[in-house]
This record gives sequence, structure tokens and C-alpha cells, in this order.
Amino acid sequence: MRFRECAGVLLGLTALLMTTNCGKHTPTAPPPSVDMIEIVSVQPQSSLPPDSLFAFRVSIRYTLATQDSGVLMVGFNNGTSVHSFRMVSAVDRIIGRGSGWHVFQVSAMTKYWGAEGSFAAYVNLSPYPHGSSWHPLATDTQDLTVGPPV
Repeated sequence: MRFRECAGVLLGLTALLMTTNCGKHTPTAPPPSVDMIEIVSVQPQSSLPPDSLFAFRVSIRYTLATQDSGVLMVGFNNGTSVHSFRMVSAVDRIIGRGSGWHVFQVSAMTKYWGAEGSFAAYVNLSPYPHGSSWHPLATDTQDLTVGPPV
């Protein structure tokens, strides 16, 4: 009877060691080495009337890998050109090295571009601090649906 109890304990310990990789070190993924920003969602994103002020929620994920600090920025192409975005500096978010999520809550006017293109949300990850002229480290856009004027 004593042998059976010891054998059961031994089998249990063997199974435990097998499920924990026998104590061996499992290498982890190296830290990211590329800056990245991605729009995960924009709300609302469709059935938007033109020339109307909306409160948008722009959810993003990001990685800042090449610098110690950066700034997350959001804007919309509601100016004079479909290819130009007006940034809403009041909601800029300063971040440190690493990865994370952020939700911008921002108001912006919609614009119907017709055949020229789509109204869009734009985000960028930029160096911080930066001068009056700089290049973003990473960018992303998401088209939103604005109906034609009535």
C-alpha cells in the first residue's frame, strides 16, 4: 500500500514538471524595435451628415520603441484639402517608451469630399519634444462615411 501511494505522488510530480517545462527557461520575445500606431476603432464612423460637429472616440494602440518619449496626436481632413489633416492639439498625449492603448475623445467637423476622397481620422506618433518641423515616427488613418449634402 505504501508503494502505491509513493508511485501516485511520483506520477503527480512528473506530470507537474512536464506541464511546467521541467524548469527550463523559455525565451521571451525580444522587445519591439519599431515604432507603431494603429487605429483600432472610430465611433461614430458611418452615416455622418456633412458639415456637422461630432464627438468622436478614436481608440488606438501604439508602440514607442526608438525614443524615450513621444506624443500621440489625432486629426481629421476637414480643411481645404482631402490630403491635409487638422490636428487637435488640445488632446495630444505624451507617452514614454513602451506599448499601450489610448482613447482620444475629440470633437471635429465632418466634411463631404465627394469624388476627391473620404473624410478620415488620422493619428500619428511623433517625437517629443519636437521643433516646428518634424516627421512622425508612425501614422495611421481610417476612412469615415459622410453622406452628400442635401
